[in-house]
Amino acid sequence: MCAHREGKLARLPQKDSGDEVGISDERAESLSDAARNEGEIVEDGDYAEVRASFVEMGRESANQMIIDSYVIADPERPEDVLEAHNPAHTDGVVERGVVTKPENKEAGQKGILDVVLDRATGFTDEQKQYIKDTYVIIASHHDVVQDWHEMPKWFDGGTQRQREGGREEGKNEWASAEAAIGYMKSANKEVGFELFDPGDDDEKPFGYVHRIMDATVPGWDGKTVVQPHLLEEIKQAAENDKENPPTQSEKAIRLLMVTLALADLGEAGMAGTDVFKDSGNRNFREEKLNVQRAINEAGSIVAIPEAQREIIIKQILMWTGDLDKQNGQISFAMGQRDNLENILSFIPDDETMQGTRDAVKALFNKFDESIQGAIDEARARQSMSFEELMDRVGYQDPVNSNTE
Repeated sequence: MCAHREGKLARLPQKDSGDEVGISDERAESLSDAARNEGEIVEDGDYAEVRASFVEMGRESANQMIIDSYVIADPERPEDVLEAHNPAHTDGVVERGVVTKPENKEAGQKGILDVVLDRATGFTDEQKQYIKDTYVIIASHHDVVQDWHEMPKWFDGGTQRQREGGREEGKNEWASAEAAIGYMKSANKEVGFELFDPGDDDEKPFGYVHRIMDATVPGWDGKTVVQPHLLEEIKQAAENDKENPPTQSEKAIRLLMVTLALADLGEAGMAGTDVFKDSGNRNFREEKLNVQRAINEAGSIVAIPEAQREIIIKQILMWTGDLDKQNGQISFAMGQRDNLENILSFIPDDETMQGTRDAVKALFNKFDESIQGAIDEARARQSMSFEELMDRVGYQDPVNSNTE
């Protein structure tokens, strides 16, 4: 990927420096004319209010897409229900990026993008709000497509849910970006003027929405989940930025990429032991298809045959981590901690962004707690019975089971 492929964030008006980062005066006038033609005279304050309402509707629409596809079970495809990639996860990704809920704001919480834009001096207040609104739309849609197939002979002896196209191809992220773009276009059409810039069709596959969503495409480096598309962009930026400094639009896009990428994997660093452990359990239950199948076939956890029990115990302990090897969830949290500095380096380091990297780093103050929690959990699980392990990971007997 080219480091400076431009997606144009439409509500980033031109700066006095002449750096063209948004719509022209002529384009702005045409949008006002379009609004008047629709019988809508939109003043600055009204514009922000209208956009805010469409941001909230976009969030609700994306949430409903996830519920319809991955929460409500189709009787013919019960395994489409996802334990981890659900509305709660998406809500966490939004709030870790931009705090929107009144109760979180009252508690003084700040998201990644909040602390960055509090310190960034190169954007107007209007631009900052537009960047936040764009984030909420994209983050809300980042998991609306979760196509998958099964891998029946996984290395841990079980059957694995595998993302369609594998980890690094990014088919689900592509389709999710298309959903976000579709919502932006529908919102613009409904109001009769440009609330959101969905990116130009001829920019694909590198329009800015796709580029931001691509930052979350997952890979594996042997100990933790990484985001290879983002890492490639970071590498190219390090090589090119001195000769080709990023524009304001490029800076905004990078902030959105970093925010979404960190928020997507941010439980260990931002939320701490309890949330990180729950996330790990949910991902295990989502990925390990053979475990729930064994429960369903046997009718209860206690009735699962010994041969299947041995496989499941191995899967749980491998996932949790070995104390000597410090792998599994232990290495996952350690890897996220170790990768943070490199990801933050993608935030441009110039006079307009001073203090932003440190501000984000300060939000990730739970790594030590999460790592120690993962170590403690691994130690505890080594001495547990099969039934205790299943309960610890969150498995239950089928609803119609007669087992006491």
